[in-house]
Amino acid sequence: MRRSEIIGLVVAPGGVVVGQEFRISFSQIFDQRPSIAYCPGRNRFLVTWTRGTTYDFDRGISDVYGQFLSGDDATLQGGNFAIGADERNQFKSNVACDPLNDRFLIVWEDQRNLATKDDIYGQVMSSDGTMLGRNFLVAGTGDVERRPVAAADKDGTFLVAWESQGADSSKLFSQKVGVNGHMLKQPELIGPDLGGARDRPAVAYLASQDVFFVVFHDSAFGDVSDGVYGQFVESNGRLRETAFALTTAKMSQNRPNVAASQNSFLAVWTDFRNTSGVNGKDNVYEYYGRVIGNDMALSARWRNPDSK
Repeated sequence: MRRSEIIGLVVAPGGVVVGQEFRISFSQIFDQRPSIAYCPGRNRFLVTWTRGTTYDFDRGISDVYGQFLSGDDATLQGGNFAIGADERNQFKSNVACDPLNDRFLIVWEDQRNLATKDDIYGQVMSSDGTMLGRNFLVAGTGDVERRPVAAADKDGTFLVAWESQGADSSKLFSQKVGVNGHMLKQPELIGPDLGGARDRPAVAYLASQDVFFVVFHDSAFGDVSDGVYGQFVESNGRLRETAFALTTAKMSQNRPNVAASQNSFLAVWTDFRNTSGVNGKDNVYEYYGRVIGNDMALSARWRNPDSK
């Protein structure tokens, strides 16, 4: 039987690989699309993923599963367990840790509701494995809500961002979620001043400036090439200033990700600009990045010399 697994590998500082690859998921069907977060209170990782063979609305049986691992040596703690398992499909999960309250928020795309089809659901979970309440709705409209991501702030609340596909184009929204999974205020439209279609968000939180940074792909509009953009979001969920371009180079830049250090963000993305493969065609993806402060870009775009 064809299947895929979730595999892990411990890497120490300096890039030293510790031990061998090891299996995290155990099933006889497809396990895919892993996400991971670490909570220091009980010194545990939580890995989440999609278990299922298809996302088909009428025939799909995908669910969101999880597994705890030790923060010391990544040994498995307990077995695989279901986080979101309801009618039709629950898939494309993302997980974040709230260190203040020692709990995780897991968010995912969910098809349990016939009327709205693809929605965003969440589950708050203590790092001891206790489910804190039930699965809850984050976003459910007549549009297709998908690809959610989450990050926690220093007060123990979360920012969830997702892609919303309507009849005409794709937009991004964000929502503050309280420590117990209740919604705080209303969703905010990310990049409201931009044209084009927005998709594939990623989010990180910078504690020293108490601000979130959402990065995303935006399609071409007007005379501007498609590219990667960023939007700061205050810890109260309100937008800070306007969205701005990280790159709008030739051809395509997409699938960004972002992480925070002590004083800045690092955004990276897949880049398809003036590169050539062995046949001379522009068909080689490369990896670029940029350092972002709390209100501006701190570096020029740089290229990974080892990207291929």
